[in-house]
Amino acid sequence: MNQLIPLIIAVILGGFATVLSLVLIGPQFSERSADIKAQQFATDGSAIEASMRIYKTERSDSAYDQDFATTMVDATDQDGLIDLGYLTQTPVAPQGVYSLEEESGKVYLVATGSDITEDVCKAVVELDDGPLAAGYNVQGAGSDRATDMSGSRLHCVENATNAGEYELIFTVE
Repeated sequence: MNQLIPLIIAVILGGFATVLSLVLIGPQFSERSADIKAQQFATDGSAIEASMRIYKTERSDSAYDQDFATTMVDATDQDGLIDLGYLTQTPVAPQGVYSLEEESGKVYLVATGSDITEDVCKAVVELDDGPLAAGYNVQGAGSDRATDMSGSRLHCVENATNAGEYELIFTVE
């Protein structure tokens, strides 16, 4: 009986702490989660951009080689960013899948996939543009990446062919 009372108090306090954490921390956790994923995308983009700049400075050529995987690890020529030590590992998208797209002399890191949430998309836009206006809606993809980026280094658009899917974009070269 002497041990039963402290056990009951511990269970009540544990339940109270759980409810309190769900009420107070829950919404902030999910909001912070979107911010963290946006930060990870921006960090990956910056790392790839920096490694591609160093590569270009040392070799007078673009590190971009047909796709994301080959640019990272080129099994044929051993001249990928990881092969040569410009990056230590292949970046993994916080949501979606990474690809590199070359268009009109620029290279973009793009994360695509049905699991990229609107909250992460807005957090990415906010990183580049600052606080978003109330009721901000993510714009649809334009006719090309230059239109999508329109002066931004980091952006997110809604996929033109699949409504409700988003594309995170970072200019890396």
